[in-house]
Amino acid sequence: PRWALAWKFPPEEAISVLMDVEWQTGRTGNVTPVSKVAPVTVSGVTVESTTLHNKGEVERLGIMLGDRVRVVRRGDVIPKITEVLGTAQESDLSGRKHADG
Repeated sequence: PRWALAWKFPPEEAISVLMDVEWQTGRTGNVTPVSKVAPVTVSGVTVESTTLHNKGEVERLGIMLGDRVRVVRRGDVIPKITEVLGTAQESDLSGRKHADG
């Protein structure tokens, strides 16, 4: 029906720096890359790690350590890197600290 509409808004996003990539093994044995990024606040949540889904996604993004990246929370839940914005400058890391100290 025309009166039943679902308005979908673009997710909030932030710019961060890729610090590391860890490979995690899930309960079914699948190995998944997880990126560690400089802490950034997206939708009121501090994001320090994001999913990279699989090796193909890492290759598609052409991502490398130290790159500036765009981070979004898909569905306002799952943090994901959507775009590589180029190599980081030292100033991109100034004033950022991990949430654990």
